Amino acid sequence: MKPTAKRLEGVSPSGIRKFFDMARAYPDVISLGAGEPDFTTPQHIIDAGIDALRKGCTHYTGNLGDLDLRNAIAVKLRNENQLDYAPDEVLVTAGSSEALGIVLQAIINPGEEVLLPDPSYVAYEPAVRLAGGIPTFVPTTEKNGWIPDLTAVTRRITDRAKALVILSPSNPTGAMYPRNTINELAELAIKHDLFVVSDEIYERIVYEGSAHTSIASIEGMRERTFVINGFSKAYAMTGWRVGYVACQSNLIDEILKIHQYCTICAPAASQRAAHAALTGPQDCIREMVREYDRRRRMIVSEFNRIEGVSCQTPSGTFYTFPSVKKLMAEKGKAIRNYLARQARVPESISEQMMDYLFKSVHVVSVGGNFFGPSGEGHMRMSFATAYEKIQEAVARMKEAISRL
Repeated sequence: MKPTAKRLEGVSPSGIRKFFDMARAYPDVISLGAGEPDFTTPQHIIDAGIDALRKGCTHYTGNLGDLDLRNAIAVKLRNENQLDYAPDEVLVTAGSSEALGIVLQAIINPGEEVLLPDPSYVAYEPAVRLAGGIPTFVPTTEKNGWIPDLTAVTRRITDRAKALVILSPSNPTGAMYPRNTINELAELAIKHDLFVVSDEIYERIVYEGSAHTSIASIEGMRERTFVINGFSKAYAMTGWRVGYVACQSNLIDEILKIHQYCTICAPAASQRAAHAALTGPQDCIREMVREYDRRRRMIVSEFNRIEGVSCQTPSGTFYTFPSVKKLMAEKGKAIRNYLARQARVPESISEQMMDYLFKSVHVVSVGGNFFGPSGEGHMRMSFATAYEKIQEAVARMKEAISRL
């Protein structure tokens, strides 16, 4: 039998998803690994989706998406992000993940390089490889608040560089790029003629007066930027599968070629629900963010009480990214001995800690190494779960560490 496509050779199945599937077998498991809100979609949005189905909204929409929704997105972008896009410069997708994939497929030729912040969302590297591109990691550090250093970015730009991906606020670190960094990245993109894929899915989940800045709003960036966003995080709509990409019309025409042949359109009733999300009351977001903030303050405080663990306070998202390097330096041998009795010891110290917490006290986390080489020695811990569950999870972690 002939082999499958070579582009798949560098793409591994998601180790995170495999781990989550294993965790479902344990009824007492507490997950701090989930990348989705624990809230149910607000009722007025659910009602709009149900109403759409009852009215027969069960057919294809146009390839670009429902016009009312695209109008609402254009208004949102203008009012909230100072971005002037016409409705025909907005493409509604089956989630922001589809938006990322089709954008990269539309702009990347085989062998061209895409700069990715390290650490960053786990889907970026596979999406680049599936588009035929070469991922180039730009390391960031905890010391610098996980903000890209412009010198480090510049050093990795070669004549094969085609695009830069940015995510602010960031998954997994919760870091938010300050305005001056956005300006500097824009200057760099213009100087080196790079496309920019700006993933803004967490823009509404920010704290302490932080303000999101879209790089597309910087002069000279509109013509080279793809703004990706969606409804999953802000409105707790992960299962509805609605996202979008906004860019100037000639670029929309190109990515539409891929979207219309592989997806056709996002679910029609979900698009009506998304319209209700944008045009209805926004108190639901403020209420969710207020609760996330309560959890954020607690989990950061508790992590910093654990000897050997240090945790910065995230500016956005619902993730923390604590360091366990000191803990593993002191307790790593005991953890490896424990795991050896379970027949498997990962090489990564992040994965060792992840496995130990799961096997010893049934707490699910995600090793920082899954998000890039710079994530090694860190853990992504989500606070998108109930306050009391987070308290119990931290108590279990302390117990597991005390056993060592």
